[in-house]
Amino acid sequence: MVQLTAPSTWGYDTIQIGGVNIPDVNIAVCDNTDSDSGVLGISYAELESTTTSSSPKTYMNFPMTMKNQGFISKLTYSVYLNDPDADTASILFGAIDQNKYTGDLALMPIVKDWRYDVTGTSQPSTIDVTISSMSIGSKKSNKKIEFGSGAAAGLLDTGTTLLYVPKTVLTAITKIAGLSTDTSSGYLTCNCNLGDDYYLSFNFQGFDVDVPFKNLFLDTGDDSSSTCYLGVRSSGDSTFILGDKFLTSVYAVIDLEDNVVAMAKANTDSTSENIEVISDSIPSASSVASYYSTYGGAAGTSLSVRATGSLKVGRKEVEVAARDVTSTADCSVISTSSVSFLASNDKSNSSSGYTVSTAENSGVQTSGVGSFLACIILVLFSAF
Repeated sequence: MVQLTAPSTWGYDTIQIGGVNIPDVNIAVCDNTDSDSGVLGISYAELESTTTSSSPKTYMNFPMTMKNQGFISKLTYSVYLNDPDADTASILFGAIDQNKYTGDLALMPIVKDWRYDVTGTSQPSTIDVTISSMSIGSKKSNKKIEFGSGAAAGLLDTGTTLLYVPKTVLTAITKIAGLSTDTSSGYLTCNCNLGDDYYLSFNFQGFDVDVPFKNLFLDTGDDSSSTCYLGVRSSGDSTFILGDKFLTSVYAVIDLEDNVVAMAKANTDSTSENIEVISDSIPSASSVASYYSTYGGAAGTSLSVRATGSLKVGRKEVEVAARDVTSTADCSVISTSSVSFLASNDKSNSSSGYTVSTAENSGVQTSGVGSFLACIILVLFSAF
């Protein structure tokens, strides 16, 4: 989750996306800041304000502005980070692209994290979903070992690159998979040939998401090395932050009006489109098996972690029998709070909508279906 505080000038401007002008968008221009990029807030407006005083003034963020002006029908967007090696990722406001995922969309509630409450009501202020259990598996040995179960909240955050988990979870992953820790960087390491074999599995109230180790690998710039580094770190407390290293494995649809998230397995490297506008509920989404909108209250929710079991690492069998530990997670939150993008001035109209031609590694591409007022697609050439 990205938070930026700096002295700035408050104002309005017009943002152009694919030939579509969106006027009167709230902006702040900072003369001095320690951040090297801008932030485009796309989460709940309750997290945004013009000041950090005791009486902050909230404002209409970018998605709210688009709906208010009729560019989208509902306060929704879908996120597609594509394969980690791909050149582009995308965010689609007000619609879904059915060619960007496989299987069915699993619908689950956004849960309230009272530790981060800013509303004083049951209305969520961050985008959290319930993690019911965690496992680690090997495709080659056909093993899958569950090491955590209960209820913990996970923060879906495009503004965070890595995957952050409680220390107890990180310890379980390390022991069961037989991983090493690089002493200089603190990152977990393994042989790169495990990238297509091992996977980390999350169960969200009955819906499983398998994250291959290769999606967790960090780009070190050394393709000749047989050692790979995993972008998984300890959060330092009971918090789960499901950043880009997780989101590359899923197609995620966020509905800020109905307070729900729909996820499916990402169809990476998809080049075609099959776009459906969201006018009411998320199309083709079915509720998870254990759907519920409450999360156990402000305290007492936890993920009980047992690092017991073994996965084969090369020719060694790593045996683990660690004592039970509990990771308390007071309804930990996940928020998709920000997206960074670069706009392009090279644009051209098409009969089916609006298209933007872009330079390599920089630009925004949009295309409409029937009418550009229905939805807007942004193809992002930089990481969220």
